[in-house]
This record gives sequence, structure tokens and C-alpha cells, in this order.
Amino acid sequence: MSSYRALRKRFSFHDLCLIPELAVQVTLQPVEAFDVDAAILFSDILFPLITLGVQTVFRDSGGPLLIGPGIDALAHPFDITSALQETIPGVYQAAALLSSSLDRPLIGFSGAPWTLAAYLIEGEASKTWPKTQAALKNQPAMVHNLVCSLEDLVVSHLTLQIQAGVQAVQLFDSHSSLLPHSLFDRLSVQPLLRIIRRLPPCPAIIYRANTETAPLYLPSTAALSCDETVDLTFIRSLVPSSIALQGNLNPILLLGDKEQLVDKIRQICSCMRNDRGFIFNLSGGVPPQTEEETIHLLVETVREKTCV
Repeated sequence: MSSYRALRKRFSFHDLCLIPELAVQVTLQPVEAFDVDAAILFSDILFPLITLGVQTVFRDSGGPLLIGPGIDALAHPFDITSALQETIPGVYQAAALLSSSLDRPLIGFSGAPWTLAAYLIEGEASKTWPKTQAALKNQPAMVHNLVCSLEDLVVSHLTLQIQAGVQAVQLFDSHSSLLPHSLFDRLSVQPLLRIIRRLPPCPAIIYRANTETAPLYLPSTAALSCDETVDLTFIRSLVPSSIALQGNLNPILLLGDKEQLVDKIRQICSCMRNDRGFIFNLSGGVPPQTEEETIHLLVETVREKTCV
């Protein structure tokens, strides 16, 4: 968005996320521009790791870089909630400011333990994640202990957001595809289910689910965010109507032919039009080069009478 780019020229990404007034401003930009049905707190999944002494560097290319002790810090007991309130108070202050003024739901979020663990092990984003793959193979006990330790961090981070007033939370296990089938339940599914059970009452959305994994998250989650590979009607046959389905437009389509984009949006809406628990969304983040008029087109198409 042009309004975001203008702010980004004046402030660092850290400032936009961690200074509450700026985080509020950026959170409201898509709400005001496109009248979307909910606001998503502007933040990043890596910020809770700051409590472990990790420095997060958001590079212009290549993804985030993590510098600092990280894993070693978890070996020493500490008051996680107090540490979060001291190191990233702006996240929770922004949530409180937004929840007191918004006329629509506010969604908070966190990285899942496995995804945070992968970043700590690798030290940066990667296409192949060699250090993480080596750790899974050669140090499975260490990886399991790390994931278990990070559960407490995620619970505290989400609890503080809920106490600040968010109406739903989303757990991003963005890198669960790195896990072999033999470890998926132990390192991805079970930690997420334990976290949801420990949270104050609040709807929880798990990102991301496919045909194979969706049934594993039942019945604890309120919603499943589905990737672009799945047939939503088939997923619905596996998941009861009490659990919402969210998705699943491929974000890459936002950069292509407009007619193809509209056709795909209508296809998704048409197949789910009788599903009261369906939330239209992308299956990933909006590509930075997406034109604002394309987002307007998306919103208008979803709201057509034939898609409701």
C-alpha cells in the first residue's frame, strides 16, 4: 500500500510494529482502504524471541536474520510474561488501543513453536533449511525440548494479546512442511493443541491445513486456514461445520491476469456459498508488489451477491 510505503520511508519495520501508535496506524490502513471484515494486528511472529536475547534483523531480501543466544537462553528459567511485557510492550499496547476503538474484530497471532524453533536453529530464513534438517536428523531430543520450551513463550504471548482485547488469535506454523511425517504430530500438532487448551477463552485459527493435516487439529481449534492446494468442499467433508474454514486463494494470482483472478475468487465463493463457517482469505501473505486496485477488485468480487 502506498500509505504503508510512505511510513516505511520514515520508520524502521521494528518501529512500525513496536511503537503502539504506529502499529495502530498500520493495522488500520487496510481496514480504512478496503473495508475488510476484520483487522489483523500489525506485528511479526519473531518478536517474542526478543525476550531470549535474540536480535531480529529484517533484510530487504533474503528474509529475517536472527542474532543472539536464543536456544541457550531457554535453559535458564525466567518469568516469560514479565519479559514479554518489558521487551515488546508496544504489541500489547497497540492491541489494547485498537480493541477499544475498532468497530470490527481484531485478530492477534503468534508463530507456532515448531516454526519459531526452525528460525532459532537456522538463524535465518532459508530455502532448504540445512541446519534445521540436520538437527531433526541428528539431535531430535534437543529439537523436541526446544519446541516444548517455546510452548510457554507462545502461550504467554497470545494470552497477553487476548487480555489486551483481541477477539481471535491465529497460530502460524508456516514451516510445518519441513517436518517428516514421523515427527509432524509430535512437533507441530500436539504443541498447537496444548497451547489452545491453555489459552483464555478465545477462538483460535491454525495456519495452515491441508487434506492430510486438517483432521489432526480437531476438535480444539475454532478455524482452519487452508492452503491453496486443497479442495475446500473436500476439507469440509473431513471437518465438522462447527469449525470454520479459511482460505484459500493463492496470493500469486494477485499479480496476474485480472480475469483469471476474478474467476478463481468466484469459484471459491461459489463452492462455499452455503457454508456458514467459511471465511474467504488468501492462503498466504499479500505480495508487496500487488496493486491496490487489485485488492479492491478482490473485495468487490467476494461481496458480489452471487458469492455471498
